[in-house]
Amino acid sequence: MSLRIDSKTSIRTEVPLTSYSTFKIGGPARFFAEPRTREELFQVLEFQKAEGVSLLILGRGSNVLISDDGFSGLAVSLRQFEPDQFSVDPDGLLHVSGGMSLFRLAMISQEEGLRGVEFVCHIPGTVGGAIVMNAGFGRRGHGYFEIKDVFESCAILDLNSNQIKVLRKQDIRFEYRSSSLGSNHLVLEAAFRLTPTRREIVEAEIKANFAYRNSVQDLRFPSAGSTFKNPKDHPLTSGELLERAKMKGFRIGGAMVSERHANFFLNVDHARAQDVLELMAVARNRVFEEFGVQLEPEVRYVGS
Repeated sequence: MSLRIDSKTSIRTEVPLTSYSTFKIGGPARFFAEPRTREELFQVLEFQKAEGVSLLILGRGSNVLISDDGFSGLAVSLRQFEPDQFSVDPDGLLHVSGGMSLFRLAMISQEEGLRGVEFVCHIPGTVGGAIVMNAGFGRRGHGYFEIKDVFESCAILDLNSNQIKVLRKQDIRFEYRSSSLGSNHLVLEAAFRLTPTRREIVEAEIKANFAYRNSVQDLRFPSAGSTFKNPKDHPLTSGELLERAKMKGFRIGGAMVSERHANFFLNVDHARAQDVLELMAVARNRVFEEFGVQLEPEVRYVGS
């Protein structure tokens, strides 16, 4: 069923969220919208306030695990939100939409001969989500990079006050896999300070990142990428801790820990969210009992 709130924007009902999560897990949303412009986005948010229902903002769904029961409010996907909007200043400042995919961001940087965001090329997220989560990636021996390293500013919609604010780098606290931006902030657009260079240099770095990702990550089945954050002040990564705790190949229902990378939890056979939650609980308990380390989930659970 689809409810029209104007001539352009529609609110759909009982939409399965499996297609809007890289895990391919999740029940239906009571209401669902996929706005393409700011005007449509604002109309959708007016509908949400008028109905008095909770709000779920989804970029490309790469860090969420959605409940088997779905979401009882309004889920808004930003996959179609101004996906190709960008401009470049002469000094290398790249302005892009918050709904742009990170792959598209990397491709634009290559086309424009701008270096600095190649590390996000393979991350299945949006610009807005990458800023909120301070997305990062590194190849062994080539350093580790985060969004904060190239971030200049962003325009956000404060969902509490319904006001648009411009925030510069000093206005946001960036930490490992997080920032001071929260679920009440929606990134409309962003600017990145990049370095002009030759296109072939950017292209080579992007290809190297894809090759490294394909060699170390398990991409055979749907997943949310890294399941747990790497622990602070510990010599071992989450993947190494999970491997030593003998979690590789461990399975509950349709969810399984990758045999290639122990921090990748896979949907190998129509897994339910509950399968993944139980698998995560076993993994955390094993690591804590053996190493005294409390792993912190990187995946955000949506549900009761």
